[in-house]
Amino acid sequence: MPSIQIGDINIYYEIHGRGDALLFIHGLGSSSQDWESQVSFFASNYKVVTVDLRGHGKSDKPKEQYSVEMFSADIAALLIKLSLYPVHVVGVSMGAAVGWHLALDYPELVKSLVITNMAATISVRTLAEKWRFYSRVAVVRLLGMGTMGKIIAKNLFPDPNQRNLRREMKKRWSGNDPHSYLNSLLALKNWSIAERLENIVCPVLVVSAEYDYAPLEHVKNYTAKMRNAELVRIEGSHHALPVERPEAYNRTVENFLVKAKEWQTGRKK
Repeated sequence: MPSIQIGDINIYYEIHGRGDALLFIHGLGSSSQDWESQVSFFASNYKVVTVDLRGHGKSDKPKEQYSVEMFSADIAALLIKLSLYPVHVVGVSMGAAVGWHLALDYPELVKSLVITNMAATISVRTLAEKWRFYSRVAVVRLLGMGTMGKIIAKNLFPDPNQRNLRREMKKRWSGNDPHSYLNSLLALKNWSIAERLENIVCPVLVVSAEYDYAPLEHVKNYTAKMRNAELVRIEGSHHALPVERPEAYNRTVENFLVKAKEWQTGRKK
């Protein structure tokens, strides 16, 4: 499978289908593998691009400090090298943060943006916030990625009938390089895009799971700051929404992409 050199590292990517470019960006501790249901659904009408962020999946895992801006710069360079722009961008969790930076720092590369289950600010300042953040660091350092995977899988798929999803997620999470995982986690510490949201001009869809970590009121507030944004909430779902509820998620994104194309066509007239 292909990889491309970006700076001094290799970034793994896959391309499926034909049509307008549609990029999917995974979240923390995940990889392009988690977009399987989206690839099979969208590849009949789009050129679907999936990528492993640095430190994840089959991409290189340098020991340097990471940042969300660094992840975004990697993706921008990949899109330019492969002539895959402008592109519709779909991101979940940390991947949505990367998508925000693409839309703001490289607006010429982005046709539209889908933000899935991500807060506009990750605050690690209060005692409670520090406890939640550093307890995850402690689990990885003291107990390893296997234990972290078990905890995460239980949170993502709490339904007793989701046993197979929990088992698969734990397996995938356990394969993470601990150093790269912690570097990526630390990249989110006190990260915020809240003060720049009004500068996004492309169409934006915000998808929020009913039981996501980000409070709905926070999501409504930041959605209102973006001039061409709409919010869709999917009931009965959790943080790993694209994996847990692929049918509902895919339909929601597909409907938005149709509207985004209509908006862009009208803008050109």
